[in-house]
Amino acid sequence: MISRQPVIRATRPLDNVDMVPHAIFGRPIQYFTLDYLEAHDDLDVFKYAAFALNNECHFCLRHYRGHPIQTVTVFLEYDLGEAPEVGSILSAIVDGFHMPSTAIRWKRGDPIEYGSIRPLKGRLREPEARILTLKIASTCPNGRALTSYIKEHIPLFVPLTKQDLEQSPSRKNEKKWQQVVGNVISHKGQGTSLFSLGYAVRIDDGIRVTDNGRSFLSDIGFSARQISDEDRYAMSRRDPEFDFD
Repeated sequence: MISRQPVIRATRPLDNVDMVPHAIFGRPIQYFTLDYLEAHDDLDVFKYAAFALNNECHFCLRHYRGHPIQTVTVFLEYDLGEAPEVGSILSAIVDGFHMPSTAIRWKRGDPIEYGSIRPLKGRLREPEARILTLKIASTCPNGRALTSYIKEHIPLFVPLTKQDLEQSPSRKNEKKWQQVVGNVISHKGQGTSLFSLGYAVRIDDGIRVTDNGRSFLSDIGFSARQISDEDRYAMSRRDPEFDFD
């Protein structure tokens, strides 16, 4: 049972350890880290990254070439099997990534049809948008990013649902998700804001990530680097499920 605040750290992949899939998250691998690798097995080519939960439980995230776009599969060590603590481990992984539970599109035991998983529901909320804002800014030189740059890159890091793309009721020239991101950057006084927590400071029309912010990102497993053209191409591909144009 996981009883403390989960901490996730990026690790080296475990050699010669069998891993089995236990869940599918509706987020691209770049959402979790930009320091991912590529390999292949008997199934296909895949991108992957390895992590440790509280320095105890090792797991990896994989995106196989033939799997639904903007998803990753969570692999746990084979020895866990169907152990009762698997459910607690998956919940701790979700909490450790500060990801909403609505991002879980399948977990072991759920019914599944070949080629079909649970539709992604909900919309982008401020808690997740705060962390996405921090992640995107951390990929920029000196951790400095303009609001326009952050908004431009949000759709690359998280699938936007039909609800996200609805018109904002209070800002006629913005969608709901754009208003949420704007609120994250403009609301300085809230106790849960990036600024009150010491993770970022305001600059002219944008933010700068602080050392505390980088430390926080490290504690959720995120490794930043400059976003490459290859990243942009991979992240801009959209599942037809979310193509509302």
